[in-house]
Amino acid sequence: MVSVSISIFIKITIFIPFIIFISSFSSFASTDNSDTNKDEEIVASEFLITTAGNMESEEEINRSVIDEFNKRGYTFIKNPEWVSMTRRSAALEALKKNLTISQELVGRMLAKTALIEADAVFDPVLNISVEYSHADSFDRTEKDLKYSKGAYYDPELDSYVWAPDEKGPIDYLGYDQPKPEGYYQTTLTANQEPVTGPTRVWAYNVSVSQELKRGKNFNITYETIYQDTFYVNHGDTDIDELISFGSYEKPWISVIDGSIVVPLPFTKRRYSDPDLSLELAGINDKKAYWSLLKIINSVLLQVDYAFWDLTGSVRNLYMTVITTKEVENLRARTEKLFRSRRIAVYNKAQIESELTRTKRSEEKAWNQYIKASNNLNNLLGRGIDNNLLLPKSYLTSLMETEERTLEEAVQRGISKNPDINLARMDRLFFKKTLYQKIGRARPDIYFKTRLSAGQSNSLFGFDSLYESAKHISNPDYINQDYSLTYSLDMSDSAARDMAYHQDVQREYIVKDTENRIIREINDSLSDITILNSRVKIAERNLALEHRAYKRALRLQASRRITEAEIMIKRGDLFRSRQNLINTRIAKKKAEAGLMALQGELAERYGKETSPSDFDLYRLHNLSEKKSMFFFSAFR
Repeated sequence: MVSVSISIFIKITIFIPFIIFISSFSSFASTDNSDTNKDEEIVASEFLITTAGNMESEEEINRSVIDEFNKRGYTFIKNPEWVSMTRRSAALEALKKNLTISQELVGRMLAKTALIEADAVFDPVLNISVEYSHADSFDRTEKDLKYSKGAYYDPELDSYVWAPDEKGPIDYLGYDQPKPEGYYQTTLTANQEPVTGPTRVWAYNVSVSQELKRGKNFNITYETIYQDTFYVNHGDTDIDELISFGSYEKPWISVIDGSIVVPLPFTKRRYSDPDLSLELAGINDKKAYWSLLKIINSVLLQVDYAFWDLTGSVRNLYMTVITTKEVENLRARTEKLFRSRRIAVYNKAQIESELTRTKRSEEKAWNQYIKASNNLNNLLGRGIDNNLLLPKSYLTSLMETEERTLEEAVQRGISKNPDINLARMDRLFFKKTLYQKIGRARPDIYFKTRLSAGQSNSLFGFDSLYESAKHISNPDYINQDYSLTYSLDMSDSAARDMAYHQDVQREYIVKDTENRIIREINDSLSDITILNSRVKIAERNLALEHRAYKRALRLQASRRITEAEIMIKRGDLFRSRQNLINTRIAKKKAEAGLMALQGELAERYGKETSPSDFDLYRLHNLSEKKSMFFFSAFR
């Protein structure tokens, strides 16, 4: 009985560890198969470009990040508000809240207003005026002493006469009685009231003046006057002792006056201020456009960088969390194997060390994610109190690759880069100023002619305004004036020379800006080419590491390699995934930088972030109708 019991005990003690090993191996193999399935899903999400697969992968990652955050019970953000953010919504929100863009918009409106005002100088100016004048005069008499010669009797004339000292138009004055010489009290008329009454004049004036290009000026005036000027004795009064005064009742006359000023070619007036103001206002309007586009490109580039940083941090966090869970599961299985004395202490210590390192990596990944979310929140003006952002609708764009030659990239940058165009507008502004300085240093020679034709009512006018206007083509007089004027200001030579040097300086600035942008485009395109190669290498490495990891799982299942070796392969696979994501993120940021250098980031943004084909069709229609200036990629 004892021996039997011992044999049974020995058999049981031998069989139990075997059962434990078999059960642990089966559980380990099943877990590894599930891990393999997860790896295949992750790899598929990295390579598939189907819309459904992308959306599912993004939603799965975002849900996992939220669940893991809630499980860990982080206290540095209480009750976080999770906000899903697309590139399109992030860009729109940033553009709306950017104060610099608002300021540039106001600046462009001011530039357009200045352009309208400058252009208004060359619009016709209409003047209409009505004038009435009333002149009246009254009788006024004064009493004063007046010297008078005496009168003496002349026998020849048989009259009392006063003879002047010299013969004149009056030979003598006759009196009926003698008059002594001396001063006499006399009533004198200081002012006499006209017998025709007060003078009344109505004048109606309509004039049109027009500033023309190259210093020319044109003016035409039509004036009609109502005034009674010629009076006649009618003699139609019933009282014979009175005299009646009146006019011929034809008081209306019209006058047309026109003048034109024409400067000679290559003279000062050809560079007149109205011409220059219009041209400079147009340049300022273009400068405002390029300045606003520069700000928009800068904001979009910052948003793009922040969005892709957020995307990379979320995906790296997701992979780190999965890796941590897998290492924890592996450590639990290793602990069982160690207790069953199937592995050594060294292998167990390796797994525990790897778990510690993985947890540190996970904490670092959480910090990177929070930092990326806060950075994008700041750009959007949201604040960072309780907002945690999660990217979405990015995988399709992340997988896209656009090939572009250096010649094409440089050509687009030279034509559309805001910095280059601002330098060109600045140089053009100074060149126009130089033209003005050159013009002011030249002599002012201009020809002026004036023609005036009108009617006179010194005797007969017209009885109505209509009759006067109808007969203006047959005037009573025509006056013509012609003049040629020459003047020269000798004080503008220094200003002209200074403007010339400034123009040369601006030319060098334009060339330097073009060279800088071409160099940056070349560097950016080289970076993109290198990153494209690195993406392909990273994809191949990920595929190789994935196959190596699956092979390691099969070898471990047959106990041909240890758990520590499995952990090494798991780390290699994780780093391959991380390298692929980081390389793709770096490539998208480099592409955004190239688009900004080419001045195309704004116009490409609408197209790249359109959520549907209908939205693309809508953008295309808006572009064709010239309703979009900054975000049109179809021009």
